[in-house]
Amino acid sequence: MYYVSIDRSGWLGWQENFVDYGTRRAHVVSVLTEGAGNAYKYLLRRLGISYVIAGQDSLDNTLVLHKLATLFGMERVMIGGGGVLN
Repeated sequence: MYYVSIDRSGWLGWQENFVDYGTRRAHVVSVLTEGAGNAYKYLLRRLGISYVIAGQDSLDNTLVLHKLATLFGMERVMIGGGGVLN
């Protein structure tokens, strides 16, 4: 199970590489653009958080879905919202 986070610029302050949903644990996968800084990508690597880069300044949604399918074997995704894209 994965928790895919859209974080174009690399602002979310993760402290662990998972999110718990009751008795299930989901591995965090962060979706970034090329605008995310190297220090943030280093933080993700240090915490063991997977990430994909899909787009230069804005997200290429087709590329996001392609990478999630090919790199993580995702056949379905559930989109939830309520936040603001950074």
